[in-house]
Amino acid sequence: MLEIKFKQLLKKRIMRKRLFLSAIALFAFSCGCFANTQSIQSKINQVTVFKSGAFVERDAYASLKAGTTTLNINGLSPSIDPNGILVKVNNEKVKLISVNHEFDFAKRDNTLKQLQDITAESDKLKDSIAQINNQLEILKEEWNFLVANNSIKGNNGLQVNELDKMAKYYKQSLVNIKNSQLQLEKKKKEFSQRYIDQTQKQIALNQMANEYSGQLQILVSCESDQSTEIDITYFVADAGWTPFYDIRIPSLKSPLEMSYKALVHQNSLEDWNDVTLRISNINPTAPNVTQQQTPSIIGAINKDAKSTQILPKHTFKKNIRGIVCNARGPLQYACINVKGSDTYAITDKNGAYSISVPDTATLVYSYLGYKNQVFKLEPGIGSVLNVTLAKAKESQASDIEALDINIGYNISAPIEKIMDGNTSEAGKQTINNSFTQKVMEGIVPGALSVQDFILTVDNKYTIKSSNQSTNVLIKEYVIPSEYKYISFPKKDKLIHLTAKIPDWTQYSLLDGPAHIFMNNEFKGTAMIVTNALNDTLDLHIGSDKEIRVSREKVLNKSNKQFMVSSQKEVRTWEITVWNNKNVPVAITLEDQYPISNDSEVEVKLLNSGSATVNPKTGSLTWELNLDAHEVKKLTFSYQVKYPIGDKILVE
Repeated sequence: MLEIKFKQLLKKRIMRKRLFLSAIALFAFSCGCFANTQSIQSKINQVTVFKSGAFVERDAYASLKAGTTTLNINGLSPSIDPNGILVKVNNEKVKLISVNHEFDFAKRDNTLKQLQDITAESDKLKDSIAQINNQLEILKEEWNFLVANNSIKGNNGLQVNELDKMAKYYKQSLVNIKNSQLQLEKKKKEFSQRYIDQTQKQIALNQMANEYSGQLQILVSCESDQSTEIDITYFVADAGWTPFYDIRIPSLKSPLEMSYKALVHQNSLEDWNDVTLRISNINPTAPNVTQQQTPSIIGAINKDAKSTQILPKHTFKKNIRGIVCNARGPLQYACINVKGSDTYAITDKNGAYSISVPDTATLVYSYLGYKNQVFKLEPGIGSVLNVTLAKAKESQASDIEALDINIGYNISAPIEKIMDGNTSEAGKQTINNSFTQKVMEGIVPGALSVQDFILTVDNKYTIKSSNQSTNVLIKEYVIPSEYKYISFPKKDKLIHLTAKIPDWTQYSLLDGPAHIFMNNEFKGTAMIVTNALNDTLDLHIGSDKEIRVSREKVLNKSNKQFMVSSQKEVRTWEITVWNNKNVPVAITLEDQYPISNDSEVEVKLLNSGSATVNPKTGSLTWELNLDAHEVKKLTFSYQVKYPIGDKILVE
């Protein structure tokens, strides 16, 4: 009886254990079904480009099974700012759990394979150059042997025909040696150049071996099978734009036609194919600091007191672009490295590069066989930096001729050592950026400025990841403008045409070059500088050769008078204006008479010539209307009185 009860109890326990194991298996199976992982494709549909950096917007589509799914999106830019990633799921039934940003190093395998192939090719070239050097050495010894034994010695005489054969043999042997040397030198030069190219590629590939792409892992969940669109937005630093303009003036009676354009560049290692572009002047990296009011304290100033306030120092990114070349032209595979970091760029076949760096970075430019150039970025410097590398000194250059293959770059060495080079003797490069310098010098306090804007470009564009810029048309404007001729006869004899653009801030204009076309003729390039004190912007169109002006001293009305303790000098000037055009013109003439800042020197305007006078500055202004082929003459004079013995420049 007890035995039967024991067997029944044992049977029940076994059944419970089986049920428990079945439940665990079912739970594990369920988890396996619902914990899905899938890779999905995404496409860039819109990019907002800032002066430095860009927001990239991608679209993706996913079909989800019930449960939790990890969505992998590969092939993204490696320069994504992880703090600027925004993911939005456009289905309320799908819950976004987390977004994880990682790097994908799959591209390294291909780069390492290329590096291996190029290294093998370099080794073959090295062996070939060594063999040629050996053959040249043998030919040199053979030449020396023939030259040393060119005389015939001994008592036995030789017949004339034997002497002739000996001379021909000697001559032909020397010719053969020279021809062989010539062919070998030609091959050596070819192999040496190929070796240099391969070695430079090794340096570039050694840099690119560290390249990688970005990857997003998006974790979502849903209670039933769902499909959803996913919006992805992120910020990349390796992009930017610069403004320029095309301005056309059909005639002086027509409005001004302006094409507002942008040179857009990006080197984010992902292509923007057929995307909607938005152009903005907003600084996305500006610090978001809340302004707070601090106490205003009145008290004595203690000159010996030291301030203990520490202001935060912000470092901003900026894009530097340009071309690296030598005396003969652009250099491909030249390296641009940020000193003290792993950031670098490689020039393309046109010698062009683009690199995003801190605004206080030190850039090192290097190329095999050339002296490194170092440039320290400073505030106010523009974004274009063209560099010309000079040949390294013979002691520094690679000694290919002697096949001393220790060429100054250790391919297996860390990149910091490769890029250090000879920096002590490198001088700063001159930046051709006078326009930026002029703008920085000419900024006027209180001047008008353009508000932050985002302009959507009408057409879609494809912008490849490269060092090349793409010309993008932002907007086209037809602007009612007032055209005016102006001249400064004291400074030059040219008549300058200007266009006045009213209410210029509504067009979101920024500082930049403008290509001027008038009457279907290219007039040159002007600069739009927007630090105006009023809402009318003056644009210099160019000079008009059909209108002439001259300024001459009238000798019979200019004289010097001596008195007891002082002397007087009178100057009379005549300005002549010729309008050789077939239409009337309006011209503003500006001249001046001297003003005195010395109490002993008196200046008196005798005749203003009907000009508008500003006595504080001494300026004289005439508003003239000239008919076709009309000539006008204007005369003004002034008197300067000063003590005898003083030397005064009265003109």
